[in-house]
Amino acid sequence: MALNIMKSTKKLSFLILIILIPALLISINVSIKAAAGESQIIQDLSGRKVKVPSQIDRIAAVGPGTLRQVLYIDGIKRIVGVEQQEKTENWYPSYNIAYPELKKLPVIGPQHGGDAELILAQKPQVIFFRGDSGGAKTLKSKTGIPVINIRLGDFYKNRDTLYQAWKVIGKTLNKDKRANNLINYTKKLIEDLKQRTKNINSEKKPEVFAGGIAHHGGKGLPSTKFPFPPFKFVNALNTAEDDLNYQNVTSIIVNREKLLSWNPDLIFIDAFNLNLVKQDLKQHPEYENIKAVKNNKIYSLLPYSLYNRNQENILVNSYFIGKTIYPKAFKDINIKAKADKIFTEFLGKSIYDKLQKKYIFFEKLD
Repeated sequence: MALNIMKSTKKLSFLILIILIPALLISINVSIKAAAGESQIIQDLSGRKVKVPSQIDRIAAVGPGTLRQVLYIDGIKRIVGVEQQEKTENWYPSYNIAYPELKKLPVIGPQHGGDAELILAQKPQVIFFRGDSGGAKTLKSKTGIPVINIRLGDFYKNRDTLYQAWKVIGKTLNKDKRANNLINYTKKLIEDLKQRTKNINSEKKPEVFAGGIAHHGGKGLPSTKFPFPPFKFVNALNTAEDDLNYQNVTSIIVNREKLLSWNPDLIFIDAFNLNLVKQDLKQHPEYENIKAVKNNKIYSLLPYSLYNRNQENILVNSYFIGKTIYPKAFKDINIKAKADKIFTEFLGKSIYDKLQKKYIFFEKLD
């Protein structure tokens, strides 16, 4: 009996060694590469070839939307500092809710690019930067640190640009699998939204409008985006369709008379600008003639853009809009559960309840 136990113990120990040795070798290999100063060449989204260390543990991310993308690719533990905007009171993009520790990090300059000296003080091994190639070169010359320029597209016609940015970040951080998984997940969601709604008769669809959409700060009811990606994803009838023909997502302030003539059945409002929209409705009683206002069919959405697009919010909003316009097509969708699933896939955490403490969203407005 004792002999059998000893044999079993030896077998178990052998199996454990088989499992642990490859992981140990990988760890040693990574450490050796880092110690040896090995590097890799990354081609950024402006076509520049940038030499970076093979193992990167310290990152700076500056420019609109850049930090968000690095966090999507699981970079939170490597961020060494943040732009001043992240320290602002009442500043709650989803990633800041998911990672409150960002507010405790050192400031590396103002928004839209940071400050070279403050960035340098935090000793990042690489800087992710959103801007033109000239700006990237200037930042590199001032800091001596490799600068990778990313671009983000518009999450509609140019989604491939965003996907390429994720791939570049993933390759830089040795997170290729994470980047590819996020790309595939995003494609799957958009395809699901389209499939649910592609065969719905246009005559049965209400006409909709997206108002109060943020663009360089707060905006009132006439502020919209066209095309509006969530409407496109669910094949909605945008009242602006006949008058606007932009191919790429464009920020527009609609003429008040035009909005009255469009007379949408439903209006969806960006929660970030909810108070401004309410002021608009009070100051312009003529809006009472719009069907959506008259019939109390105004709904709030998660913020579309906070220092660039909130991609996870756009997808969550799409499911809410779909369920509101076509309840039968989305009868199996629990919005809170779906939202938290999306937040978890993008940011690693379910944050729906925390967001509800900051914004009024997915509610019908009185």
